Amino acid sequence: ELTQTGESDTSVTTLVLWVLGEARKCGFTVPKSNMEKAVQFIEKCGLPDGRFSYRLNAEAKIQPHSGVGVAALYGAGVINHPLLPAARELIKFEYQRYSVNDLSKRRYLLFGSFFASLTLYSSGHKEWCAWYEKMVQVLAKLQKPDGEIHDQDGNKIYPTALAAIILQAPYGYLSIYQQ
Repeated sequence: ELTQTGESDTSVTTLVLWVLGEARKCGFTVPKSNMEKAVQFIEKCGLPDGRFSYRLNAEAKIQPHSGVGVAALYGAGVINHPLLPAARELIKFEYQRYSVNDLSKRRYLLFGSFFASLTLYSSGHKEWCAWYEKMVQVLAKLQKPDGEIHDQDGNKIYPTALAAIILQAPYGYLSIYQQ
């Protein structure tokens, strides 16, 4: 579908795929053709090296788009796609190579980290634990005395909510965290 700026984007497509995938698991009928079209869009945004672009024909990035691409495919129930291994490795490498201080300065950190959390949680205990340990340190660095987390634009509700979702992942309260 076209948006006002001319193209669909991966983050909205990802969220729609997750909702439709969850609806399907609950017994709702979801037309297969709709899922296939969304997956085709995500595939067109992906590169073999693990990067995904936000929109078609846009610059492909690791952070935050690789996690978004992986989450989209997972949401559609596509867990063995050829784009997935490289994207998972790239995300893991990105979070390993940067310091807590460097990560805490990234634009769209929590948006990207939310999707990275879905990716690495489903990748296995070893990958998840290393990533989660570092993210707890990053979130602690970002947290204000009142518990809120602000992004670069001064927003506090959205970043604090994403941080809370990331931090609760080990408890398995949300069905989106699956292994």
